[in-house]
Amino acid sequence: MRSSSGSQYFFKRSGCPAASACPRLRRPNGTWNPGHGSWHYLLELPPGEAGCRRQIRRGGYPSHRAALAARDHARALLALAAGDPTATADVTGLILATRRGRPLPPVDAVRTRLKGRRALAGTTTLGVYLDRWLGHRPVDANTRRTYAGHIHAHLVPRLGGFALNRLRPDDIRHMFTAIEAANERIRAARRSTSPVTRASVKGRQVTGPATCQRIPAVLRVALNDAVADGLIPTNPATLVRLRPARRAGRWCGPTHGWTAGGTPARCRDR
Repeated sequence: MRSSSGSQYFFKRSGCPAASACPRLRRPNGTWNPGHGSWHYLLELPPGEAGCRRQIRRGGYPSHRAALAARDHARALLALAAGDPTATADVTGLILATRRGRPLPPVDAVRTRLKGRRALAGTTTLGVYLDRWLGHRPVDANTRRTYAGHIHAHLVPRLGGFALNRLRPDDIRHMFTAIEAANERIRAARRSTSPVTRASVKGRQVTGPATCQRIPAVLRVALNDAVADGLIPTNPATLVRLRPARRAGRWCGPTHGWTAGGTPARCRDR
């Protein structure tokens, strides 16, 4: 039998081989035996991805009061998040990462940590972070130019204004929706019978599927470093999935457009 307070539970366990059914845990009148077993608590945590239920069970406390204090410590840590999803994920991760038998982090230390992250990540935009990250990323010159091309052509113009700790997977998906809309405008202009309309997209390139795969790859690398530096708890770019890229075809001019992917088909006018 467990004593409960809302969704939080307190119970005792014995160190005997038949711990769950040890007759010594209770006195003849059914109350807990203060001279046998140790106290444990169960605490409901904020749900994980897709709403999955999460709990922690901690025990080994000599008294109900000690278990209650430990439970309240965990609840105080969760309260520091103040409803912020990023901070909630951060604090929940700290609690789950604490090994059994070890105390949870002090409340004041976690409060200071969250304030530092909010001050840095909350005032730093993705655009500022990417420019700073690119300047310090240890890569060769060719890779740096490739990264810079994707960052300045796509990531900064479309996502650069987002606060680093506010970027969500849907924001990244919307970027690719906007890229495809821009591609369609270029294609439509190329098909136009108006010389002025065709001239308006002269020199503009369609962003192909292969490039669309490389753009989030750069973002994933950059945000992985942000996670490692403690600026954000998780990398939203890892949750974005795109259709596989196909091999490019051959451009046969405004009359026939692109040939089939893979080995280019032979244009009848060539």
